[in-house]
Amino acid sequence: MMDFIYRPKNQNINEAEWQELNALTEQWRSDLSFYAEDLQYLHQIIGNYFLKLSKKGDTELVRKIKLSLIEMDEESQVLQDRVKRHLHYLQGLMDGPFK
Repeated sequence: MMDFIYRPKNQNINEAEWQELNALTEQWRSDLSFYAEDLQYLHQIIGNYFLKLSKKGDTELVRKIKLSLIEMDEESQVLQDRVKRHLHYLQGLMDGPFK
């Protein structure tokens, strides 16, 4: 795993500037977007090759993979929504932290 390489430069998230946290959150959003695009590509591959795989008797394997992809899609969407809310919150703090 990546071992949390996306941290503020000073390595202490509690002391980071709003701008650093905002940049970090933007990176998370970008990574999750890329991940979602990869999932869509995998869905497309399975859709294109389903008939070939089912002829070989791998329908149960394909079904399990498809279910896993659906779960990952749902988890990805939840994470994207949370990061979007977090980004919105941070931008509000940067604009006027105590209004």
